[in-house]
Amino acid sequence: MKIIADIEKLTSVFSYIEKMLDDENVVLVPKVKLVAEELLVNVAMHVKDAEDKTIEIVISAVEGEEDTWKLTFVDNGPAYNPLEEAKDPDLDAGVEEREIGGLGIHLIKNITDRLLYERTSNEKNLLEAFFKKD
Repeated sequence: MKIIADIEKLTSVFSYIEKMLDDENVVLVPKVKLVAEELLVNVAMHVKDAEDKTIEIVISAVEGEEDTWKLTFVDNGPAYNPLEEAKDPDLDAGVEEREIGGLGIHLIKNITDRLLYERTSNEKNLLEAFFKKD
């Protein structure tokens, strides 16, 4: 699906995820929705000054990997690899002392089975989040 990077589109993204994950994979829906929400918020923030704010979101079964699904986000924003550039949050700090940012990526890293980021040859950010059905 293609959408404009706007958190107002979250309901459409959730509907798409529910439609794509059939009854056998319903256990993955909450995890995939949470990751999609965090990524949408993150991407919307990073493409706000981009000319093209389109995001392509795809969820698909991973070929050759039984019970594994992949959520792919592709955007036209400036190069930004959240897996390397987002600061690790100080989880021991109190809420008032903690720096803003990094919690969403921390959460995503902990609930997905693996993550991949690539800056494509046509200057797009591509992030893939993998989910294995337990």
